[in-house]
Amino acid sequence: MAEIFRRHEVLERLEGDEDLLRELVDIFLTQSRVQLEELTAALALGDAAAIRHQAHSLKGAAAGLGAEALSHRAAQLEQAGREGDLTAAPALLQAVQEELQRFQQTAAV
Repeated sequence: MAEIFRRHEVLERLEGDEDLLRELVDIFLTQSRVQLEELTAALALGDAAAIRHQAHSLKGAAAGLGAEALSHRAAQLEQAGREGDLTAAPALLQAVQEELQRFQQTAAV
């Protein structure tokens, strides 16, 4: 199972700079909320290309910040957009939102 937050790995890359980690998490959370709004709008429009693009962006940002489980869920949503089959997209978007919430709770500790 994918980890919610690989904090120790990210902190190691940041040479132990806790303040920088907090700042990066704050920026990520702000940006990811905007991306979720964009994903929700794209889903309402049935815009598979926009879903693929936003999910890809979220996947990469999450991976870079050690949000492994969130990155995995975003990858699944990206794949749905890439395939143009949005049947599962509402459930996948819900899973992305839940993983983001789990990340936020874990990162705040």
